[in-house]
Amino acid sequence: MNLANCARCGKVFMKVRSPICPDCQREEEELAQKVIEYIKENPEASVAEVATKLEVDVEFIQELIREGRLIKVKPAWKAHCRQCGAPISSGDLCSECRSKLAAELSKAKSPKTQEKSENDSGKTSMKIYLYDRVKRND
Repeated sequence: MNLANCARCGKVFMKVRSPICPDCQREEEELAQKVIEYIKENPEASVAEVATKLEVDVEFIQELIREGRLIKVKPAWKAHCRQCGAPISSGDLCSECRSKLAAELSKAKSPKTQEKSENDSGKTSMKIYLYDRVKRND
């Protein structure tokens, strides 16, 4: 059980997944519904206009776009890839940056697996570690 301070209001709460408390989550959900309803009623509205009319941060609307919650209502609105800035419909990275990241991660992971196979399943290194530990205690 993790106690945390709400990132929005500062109140202490039991953190399960979200960095904000249940009360703020409810408020954000209500705001999201207001944004969706406003867009349905005013399909030609821009992000800035919606933010101004509903007194909501543009970042909040961008987050709704990233989460994919506005795709059915306003598919033309795009978020931007956090790496290269390319327009994306949801998520944080475009498919190109995502594949580059996956390749880098698999490349970084591969030398460790090669070391294990060369190391006789790790038994030698464990003996050295225990030997060093015994030497230090003497």
